[in-house]
Amino acid sequence: MIIFLARTLPIHSVAEKVCLRSMTLKAEGGSNSVFDQLLTDLPAGTNALALIAVGDLDEVDRWMGWSLLWWRPGDGCNLGVYVCPRWRRQGIGRRLVLKQVAVADNLGLVPYTITGDESAQTLFRACGVRPYTKGYEG
Repeated sequence: MIIFLARTLPIHSVAEKVCLRSMTLKAEGGSNSVFDQLLTDLPAGTNALALIAVGDLDEVDRWMGWSLLWWRPGDGCNLGVYVCPRWRRQGIGRRLVLKQVAVADNLGLVPYTITGDESAQTLFRACGVRPYTKGYEG
């Protein structure tokens, strides 16, 4: 069973911050991701919502992935997703993206994504998320 937790940023729970940051940093070889940057320092006027996929498993395996929707009035709406390698190709990323697309739709926003990863681009396109193009403002 997968549970989706919704969190507005900044996340104040130190335990959740540590889990989310370590999950992403391990995968990215220690480099800062956009999610890590937003966890650490949310720019003024930016709204952000994280969805976290958590499994009903033991503590080590329970964090499966996250999706992040962030926007500023008039700037469009960016959508990112990360799924731990062990949980990929099981529909978790798709569910995270589709849930965030529904949130964006309810807010009257049109999400876009900025990614160079081909498999991520395929996932976003399948979920109706546009790639970012210069001048796009949602």
